[in-house]
Amino acid sequence: MSLANFKYSTEKNNITKKYIVPQRLVLWDEAQNPQCLLKYTRCQATLGSTEVCTLEEGAYVVLDFGSELQGGVNITVNRVEGKSDDQASDYCFYGKLRIVFGESVSEVTSTIGDEKKAQNDHSTRDMTVLTSNWSTMRYGNTGFRFVKIEAVKGRIELGVVKGVLEYRDIEYKGTFMCNDQRLNDVFNTAAYTVHLNMQDYIWDGIKRDRLVWIGDMHPEVSTICSVFGYDDCVERSLDFSR
Repeated sequence: MSLANFKYSTEKNNITKKYIVPQRLVLWDEAQNPQCLLKYTRCQATLGSTEVCTLEEGAYVVLDFGSELQGGVNITVNRVEGKSDDQASDYCFYGKLRIVFGESVSEVTSTIGDEKKAQNDHSTRDMTVLTSNWSTMRYGNTGFRFVKIEAVKGRIELGVVKGVLEYRDIEYKGTFMCNDQRLNDVFNTAAYTVHLNMQDYIWDGIKRDRLVWIGDMHPEVSTICSVFGYDDCVERSLDFSR
């Protein structure tokens, strides 16, 4: 077997992935040593590590990555302890984590279908997943700044939590600067928002709706030409829409 054995897609992918360390703990409840999740630790489980954040059932942490991301999170779990439904050995036990992504603290602490009308449309942002001993798994593909991680079943030791930023590694060629800082901030936010939406195609939103919508193409393409110059995602999006 070799790389030549795969049936490759004709679609190109120019997306770069980088790990993002959480900047601060926003909320936590019954979590032991949550501060360790803010350290520059490798995404790799290790035997015998004591530098972990321990979550008993019902405990949670809410992490802030400092700015909006397109992507998900890598979660390294060192140990899971508990009893499975069929009373199997502890060694075979699989815990459960609830992972919630949000663009605000109120969103990340909401529940699907509650009075805030939280929902999972377009990209799943509230999920319950299985986890096991000494595992590193990637979860989520959405727009977010905050993430809530809650132990639903079992006693779970979190070793590392890092955001996975997916973006085009391109130069900001166009700039804007004036004596009104509010306008400068508006320009920078607008440019960064479009940058995140430049995935394989130009999306109309990194959480909703994640579609190549022709109604948004004019302002997006105008921004891309002004800030980044030529980028092939413009042609590919126009061809896809056609």
